[in-house]
Amino acid sequence: MKVGQIRTNIEQLSDDVEIFIAWYDEAEANEHIQNNVLEGQEWDDSKNLTIDEWQSVIKKMSDDDSIWQQLNEGFVYYVEQVIEKREKGKEDDNSK
Repeated sequence: MKVGQIRTNIEQLSDDVEIFIAWYDEAEANEHIQNNVLEGQEWDDSKNLTIDEWQSVIKKMSDDDSIWQQLNEGFVYYVEQVIEKREKGKEDDNSK
């Protein structure tokens, strides 16, 4: 997703609204390559991902239904967990 699209999506939100977003950028990918994939090798910028390689990573992740499924399952789990805790608190209050 391009940064401009993110700006458009959030421009109506107040600065105080809290959101969750998974965010990876090219610098983080290159850092991973340097520290984990090509660890111990002399590093120079020629080993960074090319624009086409980075776009390929973005496309594959964007099109990977399992990533979105895992995020959605985590979201649903934590929302329901909070509601269960709230309801449990109501039960405890009623038992007094």
